[in-house]
Amino acid sequence: PQVCIGLVVTEDGFPLGYEVFAGNTHDSTTVRGVIEAMEKKYGRLGRIWVMDRGMISEPNLEFLRERGGQYIAGTPKAMLRGFEEQLAEQDWTQAQEGVEVKLVPGPGGDETFILTRSADRRAKEHAMHEKFTERLEAGLQRLHASAENGRLKDVGVAHERLGRLKERNWRATHVFDVSVRRLDPPRGKQQLEVAWQRNARFAEWSQLSEGCYLLRSNLTHLDAATLWQRYIQLTEAEWAFRITKDELEIRPIWHQKEERVKAH
Repeated sequence: PQVCIGLVVTEDGFPLGYEVFAGNTHDSTTVRGVIEAMEKKYGRLGRIWVMDRGMISEPNLEFLRERGGQYIAGTPKAMLRGFEEQLAEQDWTQAQEGVEVKLVPGPGGDETFILTRSADRRAKEHAMHEKFTERLEAGLQRLHASAENGRLKDVGVAHERLGRLKERNWRATHVFDVSVRRLDPPRGKQQLEVAWQRNARFAEWSQLSEGCYLLRSNLTHLDAATLWQRYIQLTEAEWAFRITKDELEIRPIWHQKEERVKAH
């Protein structure tokens, strides 16, 4: 079991208090309980809820809005697609070295979106995409060779192998348009043809979106850099836990009882 930490900090990140919650459920289902417990202990006035995308759902945001809650939240990667035009524009503001941000007003005016692009994140995502693309293409070449020498004859089996290949290299799933067809007449032993080509539209989107992510907030009076700075406090808290896991090597510890989880 994991744990969920509710951390109370000032705008500058100075810690004031915390609460520990059970983490062996999906994050998005714990939000109401976390909010109610934290408000009961620390009050509601002036609270800004900062949550990553794993804790966000439309019902959760609606729950916060109904009670007058303020929030800055991560969004699913897929939401970025709706901001392609703004990603391509050049009116970005530097939040810190290597990080640029821009505000995009929400359609109703009661919410704002914060587009963010990071040079470090872009380099990391690009390297990851390249690695999975190379693996996927190598697998496609093996699939092609099996069909060419006659070992792969069944279209259904070919699609199964293709599906498993894409599943193992899911980050590159849309890099290639792949086709499997039966040859009529066959070319000697070869009965199937496996062909692929680069998806130009996906390549264009990948180049535009690598290193980018999207935040949303109902704090419409603040600038993009301030909103980003407040959101990034999440990663600073996560880094403290990462130190215990990596540098100090004291995780994971498999507690089975709630009181031991909380003590840890």
